[in-house]
Amino acid sequence: MQKSPGELFCIFSNGRSINEFAYTVMHTATVSTEQLLCPPDCVGSSCVVIDKDYVNSIGGVVDYDYFPYSGDDVDLCWRIGCSGGKVLRSGSVYIHHFEHGSIIDSKLDFHKSIIENNQRLFERWGSRLSEFIQEELKKGNSIDELKTNFWLIRLFLDYKTQFKGEN
Repeated sequence: MQKSPGELFCIFSNGRSINEFAYTVMHTATVSTEQLLCPPDCVGSSCVVIDKDYVNSIGGVVDYDYFPYSGDDVDLCWRIGCSGGKVLRSGSVYIHHFEHGSIIDSKLDFHKSIIENNQRLFERWGSRLSEFIQEELKKGNSIDELKTNFWLIRLFLDYKTQFKGEN
């Protein structure tokens, strides 16, 4: 008999309800929890606790422009951050890929998907990322520091060089 997502969640969260799990993340996993600056940072949303009404007010969880893989979680974090919301990352989570769902199992052309979805992401958010970079340079930070501290800034600058011919 197939189990519902709620039943599977209960099994893999040691019997906790979603509300109990959210409480644990917010109140007991705080040692390794940090607020992210979004953009340029993000969290891979393998396991998320969100306010459904809030996220729906900024366009919903999934943006199908990024289908089949990559970019939608970054876009969600950046929409949350730009609308005044907070994105927190906890280092104390367990990730389980249900039913062995993975890139390999789905025979996804990972490389092609990443390139196409990064193009979508950077076309949508490029001006905001460029503004962030300029603000940080005015504060005395270097491009190398930004690339080291924010891996998506490095990807964005590489994208601009490779696809836009900009330096």
